Amino acid sequence: MKGLALETVVKVIILMVVALVVINLILYFSDTIRDLLTGYKQKPIKTQTIKAPAFTASQIATYIKSCWEKTGRNYEKEVICYILEGKPLAEASEIKKYLSGIRVNFFKYDPNKNVTLIKFSPTFDDIEVESLG
Repeated sequence: MKGLALETVVKVIILMVVALVVINLILYFSDTIRDLLTGYKQKPIKTQTIKAPAFTASQIATYIKSCWEKTGRNYEKEVICYILEGKPLAEASEIKKYLSGIRVNFFKYDPNKNVTLIKFSPTFDDIEVESLG
């Protein structure tokens, strides 16, 4: 009789541990599970305007990396991550030295203009750096 009671207690403890593990897994992956069941919805990215007298190559590269981290290859819409208002102090070749593993398009970049857009383009899965004004 005592052996049966001990065996029952051990089974109940094992079942409780298994239940807790399953519940923790569900809670941990709940966002992923919900996205799979309801269809994945991308979180909108808010454009940030950064004002400074000037931007160095490393600063511009940091904003490019940040934009890539927000969008990556999985973002489906074109989005402007940053508007840099200030004089860029670097040519495209200098900025590229700080970047690796990120496709960046500098075709519309002009360091003589005072407004620089950093945006994600889903067409080519790259970051575009464009100058205005």
